[in-house]
Amino acid sequence: KPKPSVTWWRDGKLLDAVVDVPEMMSGSLTSRSSSKFTNNHLFIGNVTRSLWGAKLECRAQSGPMKRPVVREVPLDIY
Repeated sequence: KPKPSVTWWRDGKLLDAVVDVPEMMSGSLTSRSSSKFTNNHLFIGNVTRSLWGAKLECRAQSGPMKRPVVREVPLDIY
């Protein structure tokens, strides 16, 4: 079973596709391939008021033939 891809999008443009697989500790062994989780952390370095109200999409897809699960995340800038 392939690991899902997790990507971040804004206005149809890909922002981040780097996938982090957390390490699972098993006794004294560390295994990345046995992890049941897939993470993707989005870091926006230069946050300005122009991002206020922007809607980002997080898309998770597990294989080329499956439809992605999409969640929209609105940004609130204070």
